[in-house]
Amino acid sequence: MSYYNGGERFFEYALELFSRAGHAVTTNPVFANHSAERFVYFDCEQELSLSKNQRELLRLFNNVSRLFSFNNCTFFSIVLLTRKMDRSQAAHDIHTLLHPGTGAKGTVCIFKCDDEVVLSIMGFGLKCILSDWYPIDDDFDELLDRLHVVNMSLDRDMDYFSDMVYSLARDYYFAPKSPVVYDLIPIDFFAGKSHEDIDRDELNQIVNDELQRISLKYGDDYVEYDDSIPLQKSEINAELDMMLLEIDDVDKELGDPFDEEDGEADDEMFDEEYEKDEYEFEDIDPEIFKDPTLMVKFLEKAAAKKSAVADSSNREDRVKKSMDNSTYHSDSLLFDLLEKEGIPYVDNREKGGALWIVGGHELDAVINACENLGFHFLYTEKGGRVTKGWPGWYLNK
Repeated sequence: MSYYNGGERFFEYALELFSRAGHAVTTNPVFANHSAERFVYFDCEQELSLSKNQRELLRLFNNVSRLFSFNNCTFFSIVLLTRKMDRSQAAHDIHTLLHPGTGAKGTVCIFKCDDEVVLSIMGFGLKCILSDWYPIDDDFDELLDRLHVVNMSLDRDMDYFSDMVYSLARDYYFAPKSPVVYDLIPIDFFAGKSHEDIDRDELNQIVNDELQRISLKYGDDYVEYDDSIPLQKSEINAELDMMLLEIDDVDKELGDPFDEEDGEADDEMFDEEYEKDEYEFEDIDPEIFKDPTLMVKFLEKAAAKKSAVADSSNREDRVKKSMDNSTYHSDSLLFDLLEKEGIPYVDNREKGGALWIVGGHELDAVINACENLGFHFLYTEKGGRVTKGWPGWYLNK
C-alpha cells in the first residue's frame, strides 16, 4: 500500500482500512482533500471562533477528508505537516479544534505523518484520546485487528464509541489518574525486609521511576489527557511516610501475638454475652411461666401485637411501592435526557452502587438539567472503577 503515501490519496487508504475493519460500506468519501481553511470556515456544521493560537494550527495540516458516518460517529482523514517530534501533540490539538464544528456526537480522525498513522477519538463526554502510531505498509494487520468492528458493540452508539476507545487507546489512558504508592512499588520489594532495612531513598527512586515510565516510553509522542493530574513529589513523600508508619504499626502488633491482657478481655466479653442470654426474659413476669392460663393470654397478646406490626409493614410496603413508581418515572426522564445528549452512563444502584455519568466539567449544562429533574450528582475527577479512572459524576440514590 505504499502508493497511499501521497497526501492526496491518503483518504483512499483510510477508506480501505475502515472498510476492511467493517465500519464503512462505501469507497466514496463525503468530500476529499479540502484545505484546513476551507474545512474550518465552510465545511463545519457549526461556526467556530478561533483564537490566534488556534489559527496557527491551520498551517499544520491539510487534505482533510470527511469519509463517512456510522453509529453517530463521523470519520475523517487528515494529513499532518509537522515534524515527527510534534506529531502527537499536533494531532491532539487539531482534533480538539475541529470536533465542536462537526456537529457529531463522536468523531474519529486518522492522521498521517510521513509513513505512519495515528487514530484520534473524541466525543460522548470524553476529550481527545490517541492510539499508538502504526506504519503505512503492506502489513497493517495489528491496526486492523484493533479496529475491527467485531471488537465493538453495535447496540447503542455510546457503547460502540466506548468499545472503540477501549480497543485503540494507548495503555496509559487506563492507568489511575492519582495512583497510590502501594500500586507503584514492586510486589516483592518488602519480602524478607523489616522496617529498619528499608532504604527510603531507594523506595522514593522506584516510585518516581514508575511514574515517569510511560512518559519516557512514548517520549515526544506522550500527550497527557487533559483531566489527568500527575502525582506530585510532595504527595509521594506524604504517602511514603504514611505507608512506613503503617508497616511500623504492624510490626508492633505482631510483636506479642499472645498478649495475656487480650485474652482476659475476650473472657470478659464472653461472660457479658452469656449473662445477656441468661436474662433474656427478665422483663416478663415469672408467674406467667407457672400459670398455663396466663401463658395462653400472654401468647395471644403477643400474636395480636405481631399481626399489628405486620399490617403496619404492609402499609409501609404499599407506600414504598408507590414511591418506587414515582422514582421509576423520574429515572426514565433522566435516562431520556442522557441518551438524547449522547452521554455515557452506568447504573449500579440496584447492586448497592451508584449511577455514574462519564465525563468532566464539559457536562456542567447537562448536570444542571439533571438538578432540575431532582437528581443531585457529585463530581469526582478520579472517577471510579466503573468509569475506568475517567472523571465522572455519581448519584447514590
